[in-house]
Amino acid sequence: MKLFNRKPKFLTPVQVSIVRMAYQMKCCADCGWLKAKVSWWCMNPEAVKVRGTAIPGVQHCPYWKPDKEWIRKQIQLV
Repeated sequence: MKLFNRKPKFLTPVQVSIVRMAYQMKCCADCGWLKAKVSWWCMNPEAVKVRGTAIPGVQHCPYWKPDKEWIRKQIQLV
């Protein structure tokens, strides 16, 4: 017995390219450590210690982790 009768959703090629670019660039806008109210702040203590600042603006950050909720919102806009 199936509890849900949903068809699987497939991403369009444009949406796939957006996700792929987010994972390749590893920029602060797509990072899970980024917190914001009025301005952006990196909340990863190791990254802040190495860079000497909590202000984000790094591409290919070794401390980057994907913010899957933000990336999903970005592909829904397309």
